[in-house]
Amino acid sequence: MAKKLNPEPEEVFVYVGPTVQGVAQNGSIYTGTRSAVLARFSAAAERYPQICDLIVRDTEVADARKKIKKGGNALAQLFRAVK
Repeated sequence: MAKKLNPEPEEVFVYVGPTVQGVAQNGSIYTGTRSAVLARFSAAAERYPQICDLIVRDTEVADARKKIKKGGNALAQLFRAVK
């Protein structure tokens, strides 16, 4: 039996971007592997390519929100681009 090397861990992710009608609401929580969570956004990523970069691990939410509020950084620019 072959063992899968370095399997992708299941984690909790949070969308910290602006609410996009029919796509995601700010603060939405998703569980699973990162690639599985990002796959949910594949259709929306065609229209809003920055949306996937606004999905962060649950342990990074507080820091991400501070950066967005402060402005002048890449995360804040991504937020404004989606808005």
